[in-house]
Amino acid sequence: MEWLAAILVPAAIGAAAGEVLLGKRLGNQALAWGATLATGPWLVEGLAGLVLSNSLAMVCHAALAHSVWAVSAAAFFLPKWLGPKWKRAKIPRGRLVAFCGLAWAVPALWQFLGVTGAQFLWPIPCPRVAMCLVAPGDAAPGILLACGLIALAPLRTKKELPKRRRRWWWGVGLAFGYLGLMAITKLLAGAGFRADLARRGMETGRFCSCPTAWNPLLWRGIAIQGEDVWLGERSVWEWPSTPMRWTVVSRGGTNLTAETDGTEAARVDAFTGGWWIRRSNKTGMWLADLRLGTHRVWGERKGMVDFRFRSAWVLEPGNAGDPLRPLRPETGGTAEQFKRLARRSFGDRAACDGLPRLAGVPGALPEILLTTD
Repeated sequence: MEWLAAILVPAAIGAAAGEVLLGKRLGNQALAWGATLATGPWLVEGLAGLVLSNSLAMVCHAALAHSVWAVSAAAFFLPKWLGPKWKRAKIPRGRLVAFCGLAWAVPALWQFLGVTGAQFLWPIPCPRVAMCLVAPGDAAPGILLACGLIALAPLRTKKELPKRRRRWWWGVGLAFGYLGLMAITKLLAGAGFRADLARRGMETGRFCSCPTAWNPLLWRGIAIQGEDVWLGERSVWEWPSTPMRWTVVSRGGTNLTAETDGTEAARVDAFTGGWWIRRSNKTGMWLADLRLGTHRVWGERKGMVDFRFRSAWVLEPGNAGDPLRPLRPETGGTAEQFKRLARRSFGDRAACDGLPRLAGVPGALPEILLTTD
């Protein structure tokens, strides 16, 4: 459902931008056009991905059509096309340029708030920028905003414009309220993660806190400590002094390009921002993105819980086709995981207990992982 959220939320924000910039002159047409233009970057990159290799599609994701150059091109060319269509509405060119640029920029801003981020200066080599505020698949801001926009659509007369604008503010307020809640809980959880690491006397080389989809109460902490990665979860209801349990996973090395020709591996390294683990085999390696979290299954072995990373690839440099192949995420046991994480969100630490194993690595048995309390 991640693709649905990637379309729904920018479409809702684009519609809101259309309403505030062009609503008085175009009415509900402004909503429709704002939503349509805001899905443009996703459509462009989706079509490009059909003809590109997996690694090149990864490079272009949230970059090719999300860059400042793409936004500038949209602001320059789209008014030339839309201006004649709306000639009777007598829309000032400056307002039309602002509408086209803002509607096209909305997906980039949404990607920036997410976990994987956006590369605003593509193709200039530069890191992706991400706030890690909203998890992939979390469409809550878009749904809240869409409710306000749907409510204002029946109000079409000039007499109803004030009421129409109030409903617009209600939708925008609810969406920004959710994002504000996510920002506050991120700060609280992050403080707890860092406090626990400090009590252990550990100097964190790199650390980030990532959200759980549709759940502002539970956050995941990722800390890179040399050759190891520490993974933990924390509820915002827990005090910073509350001890927590970390799962320790070996990264499998610090240089991702050491065992390959470097091209595809370097692209994965750039896309993940260095937040990866790997396991080597005879034909290449298995790679996983730490930021997207894990799918967990309890009971495969008594007292154990299997971790499968939601975003993973198989890299086979000798493959005559595409060397990089994404793996489909595990979906079994979703209901049980939801129940356990819901209990964990309210401070029930025992809800997710179990000896952790790294599973889902092709050609390898599950790997027992260390834990530290």
